[in-house]
Amino acid sequence: MIELLNAEYMTAVMTIWLESNLAVHNYIPAVYWWNKFDDVKSTLKESEVYIYRQADEVLGFVGVQEDYLAGIFVDKEHRSEGIGQQLLNEMKQKHSQLLLNVYQKNQRAIDFYLREGFQKIEKQIDEVTGEPEWSMQWEK
Repeated sequence: MIELLNAEYMTAVMTIWLESNLAVHNYIPAVYWWNKFDDVKSTLKESEVYIYRQADEVLGFVGVQEDYLAGIFVDKEHRSEGIGQQLLNEMKQKHSQLLLNVYQKNQRAIDFYLREGFQKIEKQIDEVTGEPEWSMQWEK
């Protein structure tokens, strides 16, 4: 079931966020993700966040600020089960366009977004991490 995030599930969402970033973005020092933890938690409270839940277990979530897709995160035990695609489809129903940035070293995510109809629009450097990234866009 996909539903809006409520405070009851914030700990689960933040655990998925941290574990996913540490695993997928292992080319960025772990301290970077730990230092961002509190800021991200605050930002999620002000964002449009949907969770994918089975019973009382959160298996993934997506966060959007206006038309900017901040990220799709799925618990490591449940990746490649279509959860990310379902969360993205929910956002596609609610938005006429979506924009995002993805690190160029995260080829799995790039391939996913290309498969889902996103286009690469610009190469750039993430000013904070120094990592090259793609800006990507999807439109209805």
